[in-house]
Amino acid sequence: MGASLSHLHFNYCLVQFRLVFKRLLSPINILTAPKVYPVHPCRFVGIVVVVFCVTDNSRCASFAEEITFQKQIAPILHRRCASCHNAEEQEANIDFSAIMDDRAATRQRKLWRKAITRIETDEMPPAGEMPLTPEEKQDLLQWMKQSVEVIDCNDPANRDPGSNLLRRLSLVEYNRTVRDLFGFEYDATAVGMPEELGEGNPFGNLAAALDISPVLMDKYFAAADQILDRFLGTELSSSVDGNIQEQARVRREQMFGLDSGTWRKPDYEVVPPMGVASRDAARALLVPFLRRAYRGQDADDDADRVLAVFDQAQSQGKSYGDSVRWMFKAILVSPKFLYRVEPNQPARSRGEVFLVSDQELAVRLSYFLWSSMPDEELLDLAERKQLTAVGPSNEPVKFPGRVITGPGSDSHQGNNFEKVFDGDLLTILDGPNAASYWVGLDLGQSQPIQRLRYAGRIGMEQRMVGGTFQGSDSADFSTNVVDLWVVTDQPSRGWVTRNLESSVTARYVRYVPPPNSFGNIAEFEVRGLAAGTVLEQQVRRMLADPRAKSLTEIFALHWLQIHKLPTARPSTEFFPEFSPNVRQAMFDETSLFCETLRLEDRSVLEFLDSNDTFVNEELARYYGLPEVTGKELRRVSLLPEHHRGGLLGMGSVLALTSHTSRTSPTLRGKWILEVLLGTPPPPPPANVSQIKEEEKQKEIQTFRDKLTLHAENATCAACHRKMDPLGFSLDNFDAVGRWREKNGDQLLDVSGELPTGEKLNGFDDLKHVLLARKSEFVRNLTEQMLNYALGRELDYYDDCPVQQITSTLQQNDFQYSTLVMEIVKSYPFQHRKNTEDSLQEVSP
Repeated sequence: MGASLSHLHFNYCLVQFRLVFKRLLSPINILTAPKVYPVHPCRFVGIVVVVFCVTDNSRCASFAEEITFQKQIAPILHRRCASCHNAEEQEANIDFSAIMDDRAATRQRKLWRKAITRIETDEMPPAGEMPLTPEEKQDLLQWMKQSVEVIDCNDPANRDPGSNLLRRLSLVEYNRTVRDLFGFEYDATAVGMPEELGEGNPFGNLAAALDISPVLMDKYFAAADQILDRFLGTELSSSVDGNIQEQARVRREQMFGLDSGTWRKPDYEVVPPMGVASRDAARALLVPFLRRAYRGQDADDDADRVLAVFDQAQSQGKSYGDSVRWMFKAILVSPKFLYRVEPNQPARSRGEVFLVSDQELAVRLSYFLWSSMPDEELLDLAERKQLTAVGPSNEPVKFPGRVITGPGSDSHQGNNFEKVFDGDLLTILDGPNAASYWVGLDLGQSQPIQRLRYAGRIGMEQRMVGGTFQGSDSADFSTNVVDLWVVTDQPSRGWVTRNLESSVTARYVRYVPPPNSFGNIAEFEVRGLAAGTVLEQQVRRMLADPRAKSLTEIFALHWLQIHKLPTARPSTEFFPEFSPNVRQAMFDETSLFCETLRLEDRSVLEFLDSNDTFVNEELARYYGLPEVTGKELRRVSLLPEHHRGGLLGMGSVLALTSHTSRTSPTLRGKWILEVLLGTPPPPPPANVSQIKEEEKQKEIQTFRDKLTLHAENATCAACHRKMDPLGFSLDNFDAVGRWREKNGDQLLDVSGELPTGEKLNGFDDLKHVLLARKSEFVRNLTEQMLNYALGRELDYYDDCPVQQITSTLQQNDFQYSTLVMEIVKSYPFQHRKNTEDSLQEVSP
């Protein structure tokens, strides 16, 4: 047996066996232990080897000893690498002299993962230096692969949630929190608040980068004034969009109980209700507002502290309305509003790891999926400690579905029946005439309906009286129709909840308005018991919510760098057809594609290859796709002859990775390595010149020849060998994403060979190569989304969660929802620890 195993494979198997043996002997806490996955075949080999050794000791001596960092690896690194990677030079920010022992070395798995590829392709040591001997190369690769691939996830060193850093709300999070707290759109850049996106903070939510300065604090005060001007109706109508004014008006009416009969009046005098003392009225406003503003983590005395601001204003002779304004402003500039606070727990020791509370989990969940505060449902579950409840849920959950309607539901304002299911009380079904047109949902399968929730058009709730909610087993409601609820009294403003006397099973549900009502329903949803824990149900609900578009707008488009498309280099001087409309359509194509993966829970591998895309009339013509009419993007099926499918067939990516007047194989290859595979090449040396467009030599006929000559530079060759074949395989697409067979009069050469020996000859081959490397892509996507969810850079101790997430993702056909669900269930997302960086106590 010993002769049939390589030195590398055998040592790897021994480590696998030790992990199995350790797990067999260790007690397992079923509540905290990571998931157990199928045992690697090598572990069975290890068992056989150990039994073999027990029965025949003399043969065990022939097996090589395990390589260790201190004995074998550190001397090689010191001898062959330390001249460039030391405390003084630190080329590529790597200092091998700082890695002193085996324990420190195990914390550098990210570095070893990058080094493996570079050593395998002979990039390191660089050209001009003496290459590694076969023995050195074998030892380095054996040890590095073992360090990267073999991780004991039961080892406490690999179960660390990371530092519990203070998290200021990012600009996007601040804007969306204000939106959900006050009910209207707001953009803090209006007061000069800066964008946080940049190098090292690709999603703008990295906790370590979100500090706060006196200048920024001044902007928060200015933003609070502007928000309250809008909310209290004192902002000039010319300074804000009419729809935003309407949103602010409705929210103001709801909070202060104002008379909806004067709903068109632009402003109101804020006064306490008749017969209620000013301070009591202020407290009645404050307590529910504070709970939402502080995201369910308000302390018992927070209300008294903020109410003291109201008292101070009153003592200075301020009106009730102005005193309420002072009170609200104190909340908007409070650390508890501006920061996501997870204070230390005094009863626990420093560094102790523990599960986050239900409220903390609710906040983590909402800012991960929505980039905003928890909604009422999430806060209620957290306060009742149901969010972390173990076992099947007994909470009625919202059933998602496909919108259906009867003929003639289109109104003069557009096809608006879908607005009944968008979660926005300000959008409504407004029928084209007085006739009644029903609107409903296809739930996909029969569901046990136990609860209805609905809301009428604000100010016109009486038009729902006589309306009926029905269930049926047929889409046209021709058979087994059951009346779920008949609206007999005028609904109150906002959401109305009705529990059914008994559960009704139906696949199709609808609302039939009364005669002469013009529809006039704002929202409608059905609920009942469903499979899964409360947490799993909430993740699914939140993923289906329109606010989860943040996963596209903030995560996906920034991970893919598509947010840079508006400033992409290709110029209309060289490409007149690359108009602003086409550029915008390309952006929207990628955005809608990412949204569809979320909404339809499709495989994340469709990022690499897909059978459809989204185009409007202009973009379809630009791409040469079958005729599409209209400005709206529509889904189109793709055939092989269309030369599209996946991100790399989208004009947004292709234009983003081009120069002003030509394609850039190097930029395209770099984008694939960096964005899709997570293996960015190092920056080019400072003394390497760029290729000049005007360079002309008789023996050089094409740009490919020029690039080949450029890449012959010893300092450039290693990186170009990896990037250029990938980029040239996309050269059938011009700089602005149109398919071509020639460049001028010359046939394009789209062939190439990667350092791994993989051969490429065009777009289809490239997709096949990437799909063959899907494990690398999935790992990178998982790391990127986990980074986004945690708001911090990943470290060595995050390797176990990443491995567990990717393993489950593979078992579930790479479904989008599985990726999100497993991140939410992961150890670092659900745990934290006491650190000196946490707040002990924060005053409002």
